[in-house]
Amino acid sequence: MTSAFVSGIAAVALGIARAAIETLTDLANSKMPAGSPLVLRDKANAQADRARAEALVRSGRALLFDELGTLWRSVQAGVTASLTSRAMVRLAACHAAQNEIQAVDLMYCLAGATALFESNRLERCFRDIHALGQHMAVAPMTNLEVAGRILFGLDPGMTRG
Repeated sequence: MTSAFVSGIAAVALGIARAAIETLTDLANSKMPAGSPLVLRDKANAQADRARAEALVRSGRALLFDELGTLWRSVQAGVTASLTSRAMVRLAACHAAQNEIQAVDLMYCLAGATALFESNRLERCFRDIHALGQHMAVAPMTNLEVAGRILFGLDPGMTRG
């Protein structure tokens, strides 16, 4: 059940990031950054950051779907999902969410002051992705240590000295 839950949270992050990329892409066709004779889409840094955002979203999605696929095939074959498989889904969900936060941040920064206004979809994407990133289902603080412990063959319990 936890694997499905964390995957659902990560899927929302994927959608928010995709919306931010689409919004920035549309905006870049007409936005003239202050002091620039070029529209945003014609600036090298905008092109590079748009590409970075795309790679972040796609790689986060690929890892999440790959781990979910592995888990799903096990369950379909009648095999109980292993602790490692479940941990990998949580790790993938956490990683995807962190990638999507980075992607949204790139798009938000590229938009400049335009992104500050509530009338701009990027403002909502920025706010929502950062709220989502605080959720324990995808927060690094609550997921990376447990996944690392399992990868080292340790008990997933979090003992503190």
